[in-house]
Amino acid sequence: MIIYIYILVAFLLFRIFQRLYFLIKGHPFLPWRFVPSEKMRSLIKINNLSYAEYWTENKRDDTKIFYRSIGRGSRKVLLANGVGTNFYMWFAIFYALAKLFPQVFDEITIIAPVYRGLLLKDSIPFRRVRITLSDCVDDILAVLQHCKLKSVDTIIGWSMGAQIALLLCSKHPKITNKLFLLNPSTGKTLHTTLQPFRPGPPLFGQILSGAIHSARDILQPVCDTFLWSALKSFAASEPFYLILCLLAFLTGAPPTQPAYFFDYMQDVFSSRSHTKHLLDLVVSLDEALPIEALHLPHKAVIASGKGAAGGESGTD
Repeated sequence: MIIYIYILVAFLLFRIFQRLYFLIKGHPFLPWRFVPSEKMRSLIKINNLSYAEYWTENKRDDTKIFYRSIGRGSRKVLLANGVGTNFYMWFAIFYALAKLFPQVFDEITIIAPVYRGLLLKDSIPFRRVRITLSDCVDDILAVLQHCKLKSVDTIIGWSMGAQIALLLCSKHPKITNKLFLLNPSTGKTLHTTLQPFRPGPPLFGQILSGAIHSARDILQPVCDTFLWSALKSFAASEPFYLILCLLAFLTGAPPTQPAYFFDYMQDVFSSRSHTKHLLDLVVSLDEALPIEALHLPHKAVIASGKGAAGGESGTD
């Protein structure tokens, strides 16, 4: 029994020294009061970045699309978000760019669409929209048309955004010649979730996918009940944030990670409309990409948790 106590004490000491290292090193953001959404707004204001918000429409099905524009440069960069993520999730990249290359936002303009049906307020009348990867591709085309652009210099896709970027480039190869893909998915994502090291049998993937589809069907009706309101209150509470900090401490996650997830969960419950559409978007991850999306001629850099790779093709 005493050996287990020693192991526990050693583990806790290791975690404490690890966190102290972040503080002594001069980590720019203290985890307990770091609010990514506020930091992003402050970054834009302090650096006097050109910033604008727009609405346009996908005329194919009359869906309203919201997007942001940051910077004033001639080189255009399209951001494709991860599933359900908001603009502030790119804060670390924006912060690094502004610090290392102060004039970068005078040279580039970042275009950041929000996926259809997401981040809508409850005051806006609810209208269920269909969400597929192809719909998201069409929405990006509508945004670029609204910007009077036929192509962009670079597309940066994160997670599901990388999946959308690959599909977009397979359908419209001339839309860009450069891709930067962060933790990319190449389709059928739900079939491989929870299998990070070694793929399980195909049946295991089918069961996981079916379970997530069923969870969507069960949870969407819950959005119209008091339980959704209770979850919304919990997602914005200090106890929940303290739980996230404790989990980050025990797992060795970066000290700012709880703040990002805390803001993300508040977005999840920002409105019933957002929650319902987010569940649809999660299920759309299970779409398979066409074979041509996996063999593109574009110059690409791929970055993932296991390292990074670069080459002439983003998927070969």
